[in-house]
Amino acid sequence: INAEYMGAPGRSVVEVGCGQGLVGLAAARLGAMHVTLVDYDETAVWLAKRNAEHNRVGDRVSCVMLDWWESRGWPEDVDLVVASDVLYQEGMAAGMAGLLKGPLLREGGEFVVVDANRGQVGAFVKLLTAAGFDVRHTDETHDARALRGPEDQGVIVIRGTKPACEKKTVAE
Repeated sequence: INAEYMGAPGRSVVEVGCGQGLVGLAAARLGAMHVTLVDYDETAVWLAKRNAEHNRVGDRVSCVMLDWWESRGWPEDVDLVVASDVLYQEGMAAGMAGLLKGPLLREGGEFVVVDANRGQVGAFVKLLTAAGFDVRHTDETHDARALRGPEDQGVIVIRGTKPACEKKTVAE
């Protein structure tokens, strides 16, 4: 995920399934106001924190261990959520979509998810589209196959925007 392509400068960013935090750290280096790196693996969070310090962005980066199946502890109303290779098994599309539909992403906020095309993209897109998200995806297979070989399933970039909630008025 290219942080400039994501439009990170000046925004609050959360990287879900951060691993070593490379995408979130790129966003911080390119001007994100604040970045939260999240993983459920303790070692990954430790590595991400170390990488943030090494890259001199530790003052704008938080590293936390959270599980996306738990709603407690997550930041709220962020501008941009990024994730890479998080849709790798059945059920993960529902987990990631649930995060985006909840309070993590602000109304009008954007997300970018890059997937290795392991079969969960369709379910993920369907769940978000049904919730009113504007979802766009691009098949990047031509580049991926050239680099890794014809057996590669390719890479999919899924971008989208969270809809604004409709305000209900009470009739007087």
